[in-house]
Amino acid sequence: MTWPPDITRLKRDLNITDSRDDAVLQEQLDAAVGFVQRYHDGRFEFDPLFGVTGLPAPGPEMELGTLRLAGRWYTRRRSPDGVIAMGDLGAQNIPGFDSDLERMLEMGRYGGSVIV
Repeated sequence: MTWPPDITRLKRDLNITDSRDDAVLQEQLDAAVGFVQRYHDGRFEFDPLFGVTGLPAPGPEMELGTLRLAGRWYTRRRSPDGVIAMGDLGAQNIPGFDSDLERMLEMGRYGGSVIV
């Protein structure tokens, strides 16, 4: 895997084969990549074009987590109030966080200590 993940990998992860929503998917992916880079600024080498900083590259779990975050935001755009209709089953609340994503991205309660 390479950083940053591209739209082809996002579409493969979401099992999308057409190009109908490519612009929206790219927006979600760009936002997720930017979010992860800002959150982990100074912990990982995110841009190898500008030289080696001695920082490690993001691992595969960080890359997959970023793809899953972009996919979550893509799906969630259809339920901005956090509720999704499920036909005969009624409405269902969608949680605003995902502990698996927090683990993969080393965020939230899985982020570790930060000294500023």
